[in-house]
Amino acid sequence: RVLRRKLQEQMRAIQLHVSRTFPEGTRVSRPEGGGVLWVELPRGVDSVELMYRARAEGISIAPGTIFSTQDRFAGHVRLNSGNPWSDDLARGIERLGSLVGDMLSLGGA
Repeated sequence: RVLRRKLQEQMRAIQLHVSRTFPEGTRVSRPEGGGVLWVELPRGVDSVELMYRARAEGISIAPGTIFSTQDRFAGHVRLNSGNPWSDDLARGIERLGSLVGDMLSLGGA
C-alpha cells in the first residue's frame, strides 16, 4: 500500500508539472493505475522528432508510435512515473515542455 501511494503521488506530481510547463494544447492522461503517463502533444508536434531532440539533452521519452503497429499516436509520448520526484526530474519536464514549444514555433518539427 505504501508503494502504491508513493507511485500515485509521483504520477500526480508529473501530471501537474506537465500541465504547468507544456504549451497550450497539451493533454495529459489520468491513468487509473500503472506507472506511465500519456501526454498528447499539441497538434503538429511529432513525438519521434521530440524524442531525438530530448535525447540530445539527456532526456528519455518514449514516442507513441512505438506502441502501435499502425501510424497512430505520432503526437503522443509516454513518460515513466516510477522514478522518485526530484529537482532533476522537474527540470527535465520543464525542458521537455520548452522543446515542445520550440517545435510549435517552428511549425511542428
